[in-house]
Amino acid sequence: PILMGCKTSLDSLQLSRGELMKLNFTINPASFVGSDDAVDPSWSADPQGGTPLVVGPDCAVFLQDDGTVTDNLIDVNECSIEFGVPVTPIPTITEVNANMEGLQGWTTSPADTLITLNIVPHTTGWVDDFQADTYKTFRFFNKATRGNGFAVACHRAEIVEHPSAGAADSVMSSQVVLRANRDSVNSSASTAELWESKVCLIMY
Repeated sequence: PILMGCKTSLDSLQLSRGELMKLNFTINPASFVGSDDAVDPSWSADPQGGTPLVVGPDCAVFLQDDGTVTDNLIDVNECSIEFGVPVTPIPTITEVNANMEGLQGWTTSPADTLITLNIVPHTTGWVDDFQADTYKTFRFFNKATRGNGFAVACHRAEIVEHPSAGAADSVMSSQVVLRANRDSVNSSASTAELWESKVCLIMY
């Protein structure tokens, strides 16, 4: 069915070894009266690309101090990202049109963009970074052929919770939570809007 007045939001991303990248969406419904003669949806163009590769083989995570050029590769057992753009309704006592009542539209609410990493092996160095308020640059990508690859980039992040001990199968890990921030320092980049974004999701 055609969901008139509804709004889709991208909530989170989950990266687990041996599985495909998971994007979690929420469909926010609106109250409307459907039309019996509505046009069926159709593709505006043929789908492009292929199925992304599973997480694990040929994947890499960089987490380096912001402003440095050293490629600091780390080993991550699991990663999840909350995009922090919750969609909320704008309720009304009126109707936008005959098919959509009591709702003017949708907006977004302020929220943090959070990156949760389960890092191996366990180390107390993440506590030092937390206490020093060290800003980080985070990048995840899989080395794949065109049409199968994806990447996530955050140009300026900080550890916002005291790192804790976790588990990755039979070994101890470090649970590290980063908050992504907008970065205006490097706005001279060729695509300033993408660089300044808190987080970039890239399909290639």
